[in-house]
Amino acid sequence: MNEKLVQIKASWKLALSDPYFRWQFLITMLFFFAVSKHNFHFLNLWEHRAGFRLHDPVLNMLQPRDFSNIIFFFTYSAILFVFVSSLSNPGRFVRGIQAYALIVALRTASIYFFPLEAPSGMVLLVDPIANFCFQTQTAITKDLFFSGHTATVAFVFLMAQNRFLKIFCFIALLTVPILLMWQHVHYTVDVVFAPFVAFCCARAIDWVNRQHEYGKALFKY
Repeated sequence: MNEKLVQIKASWKLALSDPYFRWQFLITMLFFFAVSKHNFHFLNLWEHRAGFRLHDPVLNMLQPRDFSNIIFFFTYSAILFVFVSSLSNPGRFVRGIQAYALIVALRTASIYFFPLEAPSGMVLLVDPIANFCFQTQTAITKDLFFSGHTATVAFVFLMAQNRFLKIFCFIALLTVPILLMWQHVHYTVDVVFAPFVAFCCARAIDWVNRQHEYGKALFKY
């Protein structure tokens, strides 16, 4: 464990000695926090606007149940494992943050352009981390198209390199969208579209960085 920490520290020390990487790291983190802050702000505002409800034959076949704990476990354990594993590669870590910030930005825009009402029979998703970030007493139920949880597990699946971690993230990618629909937290289209966005964002960031030193293939497909 100590050897791994020493390796991570040495990798970051070497990376941060490069002025280009320092600027890339700083700008990336500022962009990520700005995008996240605006996402939380606008979703709180848009919770009070009218939207439209979709007819979803798949959801109509599923009796709503509360799977909040299972969804929370798979989503955040996958994030934590991939986050920790990527720390040993500073360039990959920074490009991962860039790709995820792009996902958040596109999700904010898509929710604005496609205002939806919560599916009938929705069982509120209990997510302490999301609730803390939103800092509101009002439950957020209209952040629908596309699914943030599904996009996140799809993204960490793409980013995972360790074989066993890849398998775990794949299980999360199969489990989380199904349970989100079963709980009537999202429409089918929300969870089907999300992995496609995650893939496109990963490829876009990879393409942008390809000409630079830290632009080696971000993800292995």
